[in-house]
Amino acid sequence: MTTLNVSEGYVAFPRRLSLAIAISFALALVSQTAGLSWYAAKLDSRIAELEQADRRLAARGDERFHAILMRIEVLERDRDRLARLEERVTTATELLREIRQEVRRR
Repeated sequence: MTTLNVSEGYVAFPRRLSLAIAISFALALVSQTAGLSWYAAKLDSRIAELEQADRRLAARGDERFHAILMRIEVLERDRDRLARLEERVTTATELLREIRQEVRRR
């Protein structure tokens, strides 16, 4: 029980109260430490998940970039083929004109 001595200006608490305060302080400290540890582990887990997702996206982006490069190479080869075919068609057309002219002359 508390002893209130107003004339001397202090309040005396029983000895068990200081032990209860010390225990409650220790429990609060332990619970806060456990809570912070749990929260830190949760953040580490989320960071690891985000890093894994980032690696997956980077790999997917690299695959897409490689596919685009391969498509560009194919298109460049096709463009070169078309240029050669155009030259051949032009040459063949000129030869046909010359043949027609020869046939008309006879």
